[in-house]
Amino acid sequence: MQVLRCYSTVKPLAKLCLPLAAMASLAGCGEPPPSATQSATITLVVSLVTPHADDGALILTITGPDLESVVTTPYVAYARATGSGTLRITVVGDLVAGPVVTLRLSVPHDAAAYAGTVEQVAQRTDTLRDALTGYGLTIAPAAP
Repeated sequence: MQVLRCYSTVKPLAKLCLPLAAMASLAGCGEPPPSATQSATITLVVSLVTPHADDGALILTITGPDLESVVTTPYVAYARATGSGTLRITVVGDLVAGPVVTLRLSVPHDAAAYAGTVEQVAQRTDTLRDALTGYGLTIAPAAP
């Protein structure tokens, strides 16, 4: 924010009007409030679709713009950026269908701008699944 200064060469009435005019012009500044129809979000929930009830770990990849971090998870999760717009996340626990991680975005975007892929899944007995048929991820805005 710019600091307004009054100099001695300014006439007394201008000293009063100049700061008032500056404050009045700042009242209209800023971003408009989000509308009820706006679909952009700052947090996304990634949910697992699984055909099994004994998953113990999975590796997933999320791609999309302005991914910042994993902020919450009901499981243990490890994440790292593997490139611009790509997060690779390992999730460990007694996994069930439903939310596995919540992501924070640095800039709001529509959830449709993001995609997720299940790369690997292990059973709770630490055995890798041979096939990933029936596995998938859904990405949706977090509930307010």
